[in-house]
Amino acid sequence: PKVLIPDLYFAGLKLENKEAATMPAEMLFTNKAVGIIGMQTFAGFMITLDYKNSKIILQEGSLLQQPNVIKINLDHLLEAKVKVNNKEVLAHFDCGGAGYISIPKSWDSVYRLKIEPVFLTKGRTPMGDFDVFKTELDGDIEVGTYKISNPKINLVTGDFFFSVNFGYGFFKEHLITIDTKNKLMLIEQ
Repeated sequence: PKVLIPDLYFAGLKLENKEAATMPAEMLFTNKAVGIIGMQTFAGFMITLDYKNSKIILQEGSLLQQPNVIKINLDHLLEAKVKVNNKEVLAHFDCGGAGYISIPKSWDSVYRLKIEPVFLTKGRTPMGDFDVFKTELDGDIEVGTYKISNPKINLVTGDFFFSVNFGYGFFKEHLITIDTKNKLMLIEQ
């Protein structure tokens, strides 16, 4: 069910009449949170996620279209097309996701590995349980002109994974600016 939040204050910024979805408290992963704020809450703003300095920066303005700025989709999740070993695939950018970069294990036609995968742990999502294997990619992941060569990655099982996932580890090492109005993103190290 949906509810209407008449006023939402965020570091001096007042947002009005924001629609929100309700969810069971056990889905929040912590008893310290009262909700999850998504990108759509800040539609029309530029959002910079600066994990190194523990900041979320909201500002008006726009990113300029340039080679290191990529088009994104914000309809449900923050997603974009990226290249894994020169093959274009869908990627989710999920600052709450575990790990650095995770790739579906079933995509063995897309990736090459430098080392054999080693079982790391079991994971769980609302969609089901899965296994996580650590390994190293033999090749590149490209996000626009930003290239990561031979990164350490996780391979994940489960037929509910259909994209590369850039998780918390990636966000913590990069400065990411999202232009919600023009649906653009800039990744800087």
